[in-house]
Amino acid sequence: MKDNDLLEKVQYQFIQMFKDLKDLEYSHCLDHLGLWTLEERRNCANLIEVFKLFKGYTKLPPESFFEVDTSGHHTRGHSLN
Repeated sequence: MKDNDLLEKVQYQFIQMFKDLKDLEYSHCLDHLGLWTLEERRNCANLIEVFKLFKGYTKLPPESFFEVDTSGHHTRGHSLN
């Protein structure tokens, strides 16, 4: 958490260089610039990697990270839920 806060602070300091954004809250600055927080970017990157695992775009099998249900039971219409 401490490292995350330090990294967010660096991003916030960069945003403060824009004179039009100096008086806005951090979250409003991010919205105005179309940026995500570092946590949101990490979550997105994780979801992309999970997608790649299940679609076969990596050499690693999904079973090395996830317990895949092979019983044929479908959850909400999709076999990988």
